[in-house]
Order: sequence, then C-alpha cells, then structure tokens
Amino acid sequence: KPDCWIKVLKNGKREYRIPRRLTPIQQYKYSLKWIVRAIKERPETTLEDKIFFEISDILKGNSKVFFWKSNLKKEVRRNKHNERFKW
Repeated sequence: KPDCWIKVLKNGKREYRIPRRLTPIQQYKYSLKWIVRAIKERPETTLEDKIFFEISDILKGNSKVFFWKSNLKKEVRRNKHNERFKW
C-alpha cells in the first residue's frame, strides 16, 4: 500500500508536485488499482492465468507493483521540499 501520493498543482507556468498523505481507505484503493493494472499488463492469455501468476509474483516479491511503489517513494523523497505548498 502506498503511504503518500503526488498531487500536481499548477501556478501560472510552474508545476508543483506535492506529496500528500493517504488515508487507509485511499491506500487500499490505490493498491487494488495497481494490482488490477499489473494483471491487465501480463502477457498470459486467459484471465485465470493472469490472476494466478500475478498473485504468485506478489507473494514472491517480483511483481511490477513493488517497482511502482519504490518509484513513488523516490518521487515523494525528491519532492519533499514542496510539502509547504497548501493551495
């Protein structure tokens, strides 16, 4: 589950990427969205195979979901200085 999310705010021509905390319900929602997206992107032909192999990859720790989560954490760390903007 992601802890934070990046919200993009525009002020004139500038774009501010602001990290925001997620509620537990939002964390659950985004984690399910990521899992469904990863299932859709799998190369297997049948839906049962896609779901089975994605869940097995999640249990092994090899899923794309973990890659997306680490990228989001990097983005949050990179934009931590923008937290002061509260528009």
